[in-house]
Amino acid sequence: MKIFVFGLNQIGEYIINVFRDHQIIISDEDVELMESIAESYELEYVDMKMIQEIEMDFDIAFFISDNTSANVMLSILSLSKGVKNVICYVEDDTYKGIMEKIGVKALSKTEIAKNIILRSFKEPLYNAIFMNKLDVIGGKNYAGKRLAELKNSLFVINKKTEIIKNPEYIIQPEDTIIVARF
Repeated sequence: MKIFVFGLNQIGEYIINVFRDHQIIISDEDVELMESIAESYELEYVDMKMIQEIEMDFDIAFFISDNTSANVMLSILSLSKGVKNVICYVEDDTYKGIMEKIGVKALSKTEIAKNIILRSFKEPLYNAIFMNKLDVIGGKNYAGKRLAELKNSLFVINKKTEIIKNPEYIIQPEDTIIVARF
């Protein structure tokens, strides 16, 4: 299978690891980061400015950078070039609805978090996901508190879409907090 990943944040690296036995081509706005990850994983990469020029013969294309506008535009480009399975990170439901109408699987932070939890945690949390016992709350009301102070908190997704599990992390107003209801 041939995979394309645009956005080399923590989620991008997670996808690289999931598909490591397949051919993966990566891209990111941060050229130094892209080259570093390409070297570490021995992957091909393409500069963001050259994406329009490459042949889009991918089985799956992930557009999961923190730049929603770039994700949306590149998703549309890949669809127009014949990629059948396009997955795009979006910040809100407005983009999500539009993208899904044109055939792109759009995921919000919450959906990405649930999928990562599915693959990252063991039995009790795995069941919490399937029983729909996860809550996603904004950090505004908890800003300044440590993650450990929140009952059943699992992790935080910050505005850079980084997943933070450190119980000593101080919650910021723009964070998304994932908690389990047991």
